[in-house]
Amino acid sequence: MEVSADSSATAARTAESRKGAVKWFTKGLDLDPRQLEQLTKILGETRAAYRNHELEIESIKQHSRVRIREILTDQQKAKFDQLLAERALKEKEKEKRSSR
Repeated sequence: MEVSADSSATAARTAESRKGAVKWFTKGLDLDPRQLEQLTKILGETRAAYRNHELEIESIKQHSRVRIREILTDQQKAKFDQLLAERALKEKEKEKRSSR
């Protein structure tokens, strides 16, 4: 599996998001230090579970793309690659907007 600069940026955003969630819960629920420790552990475990599923989903997508390419003509493959690149660009732009 490839690791990109994007995954480093995503990890940084995730850490910030987790910190924000901890602050939100702590303030809103008046958590004591023990509860805060437990909450931090729960959120970390939850993120790890999400990450495992994200990897599975990405693997399924990659396999699907390979299978789709197998049924396409060379001309269609070029167009397919273009469409995927356009989608990836749109997703990056959306991610940039949401991280502001």
